[in-house]
Amino acid sequence: MNDTKKRNMKILWIAVLAIAVTAGCIALIVLNQNKNNNTDASSSASASSSASASASADTASEISVKCNSYSVYTLDDTDFGFVIAKAHVKAPSAISLDLDHFTTEDGIKLSAVSEYTEALNEKGYSLETLKTADAIITSSDTETDINLFIPYKNKDAETLKVTCDLNANCDLSFNLSSSDHTGEALKKKTETAAPTEQSALSVTIDHASEIDPEKVLTDNDEAYFLPSTARVFGFHVHVTAPSGQSVQIVSASFDGGENGIVQAEKASVHTSVQASIINQSISDTGDGYLFIILLDPGHTISSINGTMNLQMNDASQNASLEASLG
Repeated sequence: MNDTKKRNMKILWIAVLAIAVTAGCIALIVLNQNKNNNTDASSSASASSSASASASADTASEISVKCNSYSVYTLDDTDFGFVIAKAHVKAPSAISLDLDHFTTEDGIKLSAVSEYTEALNEKGYSLETLKTADAIITSSDTETDINLFIPYKNKDAETLKVTCDLNANCDLSFNLSSSDHTGEALKKKTETAAPTEQSALSVTIDHASEIDPEKVLTDNDEAYFLPSTARVFGFHVHVTAPSGQSVQIVSASFDGGENGIVQAEKASVHTSVQASIINQSISDTGDGYLFIILLDPGHTISSINGTMNLQMNDASQNASLEASLG
């Protein structure tokens, strides 16, 4: 090989080596840029996640729950009491509040109260008309009112506290000593009677509940004095009048079979929350109570199944219904 060819080969190898070195440098630069881009993306995602968590925490801290009013229920046939609280919920955005955040001092989570509602259902009570909240309170608005069902285990307790793990503005407390709700309004309607000559007339009567004699009143809301052996039972009666006619119960009697027949109390007998249906003129629908008083010195009567006989102003509307008390 002459000197000229050797020189040309050397130049060729130098050129190839230069191209290889240049390509390697370019590859290193590209890889380094990709690494920087990935690091920036990861940092951005982390920052975004942190911002989201911070925003969520801020939202939770701004939610508030206030109790507008409440009713305390103590039922003789259940081993627990409960509160129906009308609560006002306020949030900075559309509301989605899980009741799992709320716990009573008995350890009951408000999202897990099915055993108590089922127990009430088995005893003939229904919360359907109260439209209590389910496990989650939702609203497209930032404020809403909702009824909360809050059971408690100790029926002798005087107060009840409900804490919320979101913030203290959602804690609730109740005074249980003012209970005067016996659950009568929550009872399911059980018996219906419709005389054949007045097919449009409907009368229903609920299972009777016992009433504290000290809460029974008469004319001018004065106390209705009763002997110490007296027991008072209230039957909740519902009436739907025939079209174009009115219905008026003028008297009633409870036939308890071997326990005898007891006349219902006169129209003036009532309680602060239960009015007598005697002498009410009902042209559409109406309801009220029939009060029966039994003398039971030893409180030996546990229950009586019998018949309630209703005498109407229009004798053709008279009705007899199966009824029970105790």
